[in-house]
Amino acid sequence: MGVEENKELARRFIEVANNLHGKPENIPAYINEFFAPEFVAHISTGDMNIEEFEEFERRIVTMFPDGHHTIDRLIAEDDIVVIQRTATTGQQSFRAADIFRIANGKFIEGWAIAEVPPPD
Repeated sequence: MGVEENKELARRFIEVANNLHGKPENIPAYINEFFAPEFVAHISTGDMNIEEFEEFERRIVTMFPDGHHTIDRLIAEDDIVVIQRTATTGQQSFRAADIFRIANGKFIEGWAIAEVPPPD
């Protein structure tokens, strides 16, 4: 895939993610559409394989049924795409960046960095 196809994959990923909140039953199809079976997520609490990541995503869409993501910036080079986004749920918003490595039209490795808002 080229840079423009990688950007389109990232746009579709955010669009589909926006429609998942409150619908954890749709997580398996979402995972299958965007993530390779050997996907590894690197987050601040440690690495997750695809099964652990699927459960993580299920918890997120259940906990934040009104969640919404807006792409602020989308950057791609070679097999890497970076999504800078604003996530909103209820009255809170925070900024995040997702970095994905893509192979054969799917995310194969990902890193997430988020500003977590202070507790009220």
